[in-house]
Amino acid sequence: MTIKAVFNGGQQTFKEYCDRCGERIRAIHISDITTKPDNDPRVVQILDVDDNNLTLKTPIEKLNEVSASFISRNLLTAAEATNIKKQINQSKPGKLAHGWRPQMMCTESIDIISGVTQSYCGNVNLPAFKTVILNNVAIGDDFDNEIAYQDASGSKVGADRFGNIIRLKSAKGLEEADSAIVYKGPFLTTWWKDYATPAERAQWTADAQSCSALIAAYGQPAVDDMTVVSNFASKRSWSGYMSSNC
Repeated sequence: MTIKAVFNGGQQTFKEYCDRCGERIRAIHISDITTKPDNDPRVVQILDVDDNNLTLKTPIEKLNEVSASFISRNLLTAAEATNIKKQINQSKPGKLAHGWRPQMMCTESIDIISGVTQSYCGNVNLPAFKTVILNNVAIGDDFDNEIAYQDASGSKVGADRFGNIIRLKSAKGLEEADSAIVYKGPFLTTWWKDYATPAERAQWTADAQSCSALIAAYGQPAVDDMTVVSNFASKRSWSGYMSSNC
């Protein structure tokens, strides 16, 4: 269950947990998960987390309000939202995975290089990460068994709510506007990030991971995550080595 009610000193709070690993994500407010019945003509208000009066919405209004944000973060698909709306219009129960919250992931980052905002579980070392079943699919050890740590789309950092491997070239946390950009794999090296073209990166990654001379010289882990490029001072020196040895 993603949302848990916690009672402490006579006060009730709600906490949200990752559907992938079970780790706590954030505290949420009752206003985040409350709607009013369709047939209720009253204007019903509730204090939100900032003590502002919030007018409760009907289920369809609530879904319209939250779905765009969830879709943009890959926590909901347009098809899922449409299906829920159909259920509501047919007077059937129609909600997200956990009331008015979808399946939630513990990590949200924007890849500055790729321009993609992504929600995923990044707690890949927790046992629960490998054993939790999502959407009736047993994920198992898919993350560990994915051979390439780094490919043209970035470094693998976790899995989404469907168990798909998530790869990022850089990561900037969404919680704080001034959070630092963390570069992944070869993007830690300036010349790779700033001067290599996407086509060159893809080709060199594939070439490097099949190059026995490079692996023997710098080690399998450095080639797997492509941080091996940090051993070369420039794009020219890397290109020269690859041409001569691989």
